[in-house]
Amino acid sequence: MRTEKELSGKREKEPKKRSPFWEVMGGEFLANPKVMQWYPLIIIFFIFAIIVVQNESIVASKNEKINELDVKYKNVKEELGSHNEFAIREIPFEIMNLIEEQGFEKKDSAVFKVVIPAKKNKK
Repeated sequence: MRTEKELSGKREKEPKKRSPFWEVMGGEFLANPKVMQWYPLIIIFFIFAIIVVQNESIVASKNEKINELDVKYKNVKEELGSHNEFAIREIPFEIMNLIEEQGFEKKDSAVFKVVIPAKKNKK
C-alpha cells in the first residue's frame, strides 16, 4: 500500500542541517541548551572587550596630551633661551661652571694617562 504522498510523486525532503557558520551567523546557536550555560562567560567576555577598547582610547588621548605638552615645553624653553632669562641648561659643563662660580669645587685629582705604543715599521 502506498500513501498519497508517494502516489502524487512528491516526497517530503528532510530538512538539511545548516552549517555551523550559518547557525552562528543566524543566531540559532544561542537557543541551544548547551550554549545557554555559557551565557555568563560570554557576557563577561564582551564586558572585557568593551573595557579594552575604552582603555585604548584613553591611552591614545593621553599620548596626544603628552605630545602637546612636549611641544609647549620646547617652545617655552626656546623662548626663555632666546631672552637669556632663566635659561634651562642641559649641558653639564655649563652647570659645573655655575656651581664653581658659587664657591663649590670639584676635587677630582685622579688623572689617567693613556699610552699607545707605536708600531715599528719594517722596511
